[in-house]
Amino acid sequence: MMLTHPHLSNSGNLAIIHNGIIENYEPLKKELIKRGYIFHSDTDNEVLVNLIEEVQKKEKLKLGKAVPGSLNQVVGAYAICVFDKQNPDEIVVARLGSPLAIGVGEDEYFIASDASPFIEYTSNAIYLEDEEMAIVRLHKP
Repeated sequence: MMLTHPHLSNSGNLAIIHNGIIENYEPLKKELIKRGYIFHSDTDNEVLVNLIEEVQKKEKLKLGKAVPGSLNQVVGAYAICVFDKQNPDEIVVARLGSPLAIGVGEDEYFIASDASPFIEYTSNAIYLEDEEMAIVRLHKP
């Protein structure tokens, strides 16, 4: 996955890494501005992370439920990793039109667009299909 720096939601609780393009980000951004969101960039990444935060807050959902609820409103392609500061042992990943692989090692996970970045650490890779989502959790002993 080509990484851009993570974008934060307005509260600072959510962070997103996104590869792809959200084609309808402008109308989504206008609606979020009406709801009081402030944007610090012109990127679709920032719109997407704030949309997820809005759905999470409005519907009182955990991140794993807020992500698919948000993605139902999105037109475009994406491979995303979403982090919630309130739940640091969990990463929500999803894809549509952009590749996403999860490497499963011993007590560690890797997320990339394919296995080549993590092949030296594990050969166990899970490739998400279009419209699939996964929740990667660390289980501490």
